[in-house]
Amino acid sequence: MLIENGIAAENADTISRRICSRMCNTWGGQQIYFPRGIQDELSSRDQLIYAEFNGYNQADLAMKHKMSIQWLYKIVDRVRSADIASRQSSINFDDEDDDDQ
Repeated sequence: MLIENGIAAENADTISRRICSRMCNTWGGQQIYFPRGIQDELSSRDQLIYAEFNGYNQADLAMKHKMSIQWLYKIVDRVRSADIASRQSSINFDDEDDDDQ
């Protein structure tokens, strides 16, 4: 990747070895999971579906995105819930004085 991005071969070799060494020192002996990026793609797709959904076009969207109408509704509901939650402030009751009770 370094060479493909214009780094000289000898520098790319040194950099890649240093990165490898740093990773080994930081995470050596641990089991690490690297996601394939599918979740990000699904999230983008789900956001797109939510943006396109108008309450009347579920059949068209289901066909367009190659899924069932039931699955489309689950996506819309999940994204809508996340959207609402992101816009609501949380209330912290732990900081209230006990004298007020």
